[in-house]
Amino acid sequence: MIGRPVDVLQRAEKVQAALYRISEAAQASEDLDELYRLIHSIISELMPAENLYIALYNEETELLSFPYYVDEFDTAPLPQKPGRGLTEYILRSGLPLLATPEVYDRLLAEGQVDLIGAPSLDWLGAPLKTPKKIIGMMAIQTYSDQVRYTHADLDVLAFVSTQAAMAIERKQAEAALRDSESRYRLLFENAPVGTLLVNAQGQIVDINPTALMILGSPSVEATQQINVLNFPPLIEVGFTDHVQRCLESGQTIVAECPYTSKWGKTSYVQYFLTPIINGNGRAGQVQVIIEDISERKRSEVQIRKLNRMLQVSSQVNQVLVRVTDEIELMQQVCQILIEVGGYHLAWIGLAEQTNGKRVRPVAAAGKDLSYLQDIQVTWDDSPSGSGPAGAANRRGQRSPPHF
Repeated sequence: MIGRPVDVLQRAEKVQAALYRISEAAQASEDLDELYRLIHSIISELMPAENLYIALYNEETELLSFPYYVDEFDTAPLPQKPGRGLTEYILRSGLPLLATPEVYDRLLAEGQVDLIGAPSLDWLGAPLKTPKKIIGMMAIQTYSDQVRYTHADLDVLAFVSTQAAMAIERKQAEAALRDSESRYRLLFENAPVGTLLVNAQGQIVDINPTALMILGSPSVEATQQINVLNFPPLIEVGFTDHVQRCLESGQTIVAECPYTSKWGKTSYVQYFLTPIINGNGRAGQVQVIIEDISERKRSEVQIRKLNRMLQVSSQVNQVLVRVTDEIELMQQVCQILIEVGGYHLAWIGLAEQTNGKRVRPVAAAGKDLSYLQDIQVTWDDSPSGSGPAGAANRRGQRSPPHF
């Protein structure tokens, strides 16, 4: 069942806020254990999540571990080879799953999963996907019929799990860096986030392959030709100013911006600037960690589009109750699509049953209304009926909207 527009809007806003908070938690948390607790707390604000666990798969050891496991009946399993539980089902499929009793019984009957642990009522799981691979999964479950999960909850968990995966992977990389200085180079080269070292003169001292990939750079040498303190594109987006402030204040700076690199790659990046203090107590270098958050930004755009369409639906429903004249109703619907939906042109046409099968415009709003006077739209098999309006009438199916 679809909730009220205001409820859906509020939930979308909470999800968007949760994505930012998880990203911030990866930077603020002391270690992975604290990060897991923060992720659990953030998810608990979006839906009931008393029972939550995180499972991670190690490709080198081929073991599945459960570093975070909160459950009112079961205890955390020991690291083990993957079996055929719901956890492994998520890892194999790479898709989120709402396992109601009916869905779970079907999976059991099909031999796709085995019964493991205390039987839950509803089980909700999502893969932890990074841009490179699936590193594990997270799940919440309920044992009471007073708490049931929906597909809306599934969508929320799928959104949050992607951001959680990147946060966990980044924290794993940080923890690994602290473990051993002798492994620094190997970890630097294979870090899942872009990393650069910039000195006080703006020269790029070092850069890892992930950063090269994010920037679309052909080589380390090509990138090192850039001085971050006087490169115009970096000055324009504010990055140069942030580096100077980091060097002068000795404080960490976090920011994000759209950026087109010297090699023409456009992406939305988030960067963390951390000063490296020398023996004199001054910042001699800046460590730059960059992430491509273009996918997250696209998700935010989709959320905003959803918000607009919910507002359109709400206002159209009000018009349906208030307006009795059919032509006035259609005209107001077009106006709502322009003012609230963000479309440039909206029109409604009636499919005539005459021999010409013409689609006659009866209401319109927006820019370039003269466009409707210059076109001939039909819903037959002729060229004038091959457009979206003609096809929609002919097939009885809607055509995709264009924003």
